[in-house]
Amino acid sequence: MLIARKVSLKVVITDDYRKRYVAQLNSLSAEVKVELEKLRSTEAQLMLKVQNLDYNYVMSVREQLEREKSTREQTLKEIEARIAEMEKLPEGTIFPQGTIESLYEAKIGDNLEQKLAGAEIVIKDGVIQSINEG
Repeated sequence: MLIARKVSLKVVITDDYRKRYVAQLNSLSAEVKVELEKLRSTEAQLMLKVQNLDYNYVMSVREQLEREKSTREQTLKEIEARIAEMEKLPEGTIFPQGTIESLYEAKIGDNLEQKLAGAEIVIKDGVIQSINEG
């Protein structure tokens, strides 16, 4: 019987990986900053029109904009923390990159908990270094 399971994907930190990862985070940070600036611009435009609009409507929209700005600001802090973490990790460190799904052929007598929980793949510069089936 085939059973879907999550497999941990881990990467061995190399200088090349670190550069690519930090570049991706910097790109993401730039996108979030653009979104944040758009929200600030929208809020400024709203405040210019405040006299012509219903007070409750204005306050509702402003609260929503504040929540959105707060979310983006928190995202920026998380990105900065991830960049700082990556820059501190020594080369050769195994770093969790995410999870992927895999199919597992279950057989009578298998320890299902172990098979479902322990699977992982370790890669280095895009090349599989090890596979642990669990």
